[in-house]
Amino acid sequence: MVGAVAVFGAYLLPMSGKLRRTQAGFLWLNALGAAGIAASLSVDLNAGALLIESAWLAISAYGFVRSGVKRASAR
Repeated sequence: MVGAVAVFGAYLLPMSGKLRRTQAGFLWLNALGAAGIAASLSVDLNAGALLIESAWLAISAYGFVRSGVKRASAR
């Protein structure tokens, strides 16, 4: 349930103008939400859902790397 709430927040906050999708908070909410949902799938395996959550984790990781590269090049 916590994972689903984190993912919901990750999408609600940018829509309400309180967070940008490029900010670390968005990436953390999305990553933690996907990880929480993926962990819950270990109890009752759903391969399709696990694949989707793994993809969201990978996308979040890419966002972290990309934002780190932008910060490093800005120095």
